[in-house]
Amino acid sequence: MSYSHLVSDLNKDQYAEHRLPPDLERRQFDPSCHPISARTLLNLAYQSGGGDVRDTDDWWNEISRDAEFDIALCLAVFDRNSDQLVAFAHGWTSGFVKDIAVHPDFRRSGLGQFLVRELARVFLERGFCQMSLKVMRDNPHGALSFYSALGFKPLETSEPVNEG
Repeated sequence: MSYSHLVSDLNKDQYAEHRLPPDLERRQFDPSCHPISARTLLNLAYQSGGGDVRDTDDWWNEISRDAEFDIALCLAVFDRNSDQLVAFAHGWTSGFVKDIAVHPDFRRSGLGQFLVRELARVFLERGFCQMSLKVMRDNPHGALSFYSALGFKPLETSEPVNEG
C-alpha cells in the first residue's frame, strides 16, 4: 500500500473555531473508559479500508506509551442523546495527525472538519506552523479530497511507515 504524506500550513484564519451541532459535545478523553469506544469507532471506520483494524488493548498500550503521546491530543465527540462516541481523533506531539474517525451515521456533518480544526488549534497553541498526516492513497472514504479541501497539500508518497 502506498501513502500520501500531506501537510498543511497553520494559521488562525484558516482554522478558526468550528462549532458543533447542539446535540453533540466535545468531552475530555478519559483513559479509564474511552479507549474501548475510540478503538471500536476506529475499527468501524477502517473495516472497509483506509486504516488498520486492531485489538483495543494492543492499540491503547502502544499509543499511550509512545513518546509522542499526549492525552490532550485525543479528541472525543459524543452524541448527547445516546451518549455514544461519534467522532474521535488523536495527534502526536510532533504536529502529526495520527487518526480521525467519524461514525458512518454522522459523516458529512462537519465532524471531520471540527476534529481537524481542533487539532490545528492545539498545534498552533503549541507553536507549530504546520501539521501533517498520512493517508492511504486508495482510501475508500474520500480522505484525499477531504484533506485537500481543508488546505492540505501532498508532500510525498511513501511506503508504509509505522507511525504507532
